[in-house]
Amino acid sequence: MPQLMLIDGERVASVSGEYFDVQDPATEGLLDQAPMGNEEDARAAIAAANEAFKSWRKVSAHEKAELLHEVARKIRVRTEELATLLTREGGKPLIENRDEIGWSAACFDYYAELQRNTRGRVIPDYGLGANLYSNDPRTIKQYYEEVKAGTCWVNDPLTDNDAGPFGGMKFSGGARELGEEGLAEFL
Repeated sequence: MPQLMLIDGERVASVSGEYFDVQDPATEGLLDQAPMGNEEDARAAIAAANEAFKSWRKVSAHEKAELLHEVARKIRVRTEELATLLTREGGKPLIENRDEIGWSAACFDYYAELQRNTRGRVIPDYGLGANLYSNDPRTIKQYYEEVKAGTCWVNDPLTDNDAGPFGGMKFSGGARELGEEGLAEFL
């Protein structure tokens, strides 16, 4: 039976219904079939991810860390199965694929441990970035540690640069420019 894609928590075929063959390079025999995803499938996956992010962004760093460690544990439990599959579909030696599975699990553990350096609380209304303005260093320090954003500028105004990826302040205005509205404008 052909494999399916995982979109919005469901296993689904491509909208086109088309599949491609996955061959075992050692035998040139058919290993499996995979869906031939297209733009419509990609858009559905992106929409599902955007919807899922609304609740994921509210999950604390500590909870996210536990989930990432759990992914690493599950990968390690399936090391032999996953390494064998990688070898069959790619032809690389099994020992190297075992190492790759271990490295993949280690990446999840690494990113889980980065949360240990986080402080403050999640302020969910910030997006890609935030600007903080104050003459009081204590105020800046307090809010700087609390704001969770991609980038946080301190006493550094945004410039109105229409050539920039988010168009400066052109369309969505100051505070919203670096949030979801600014990202939607860019996409």
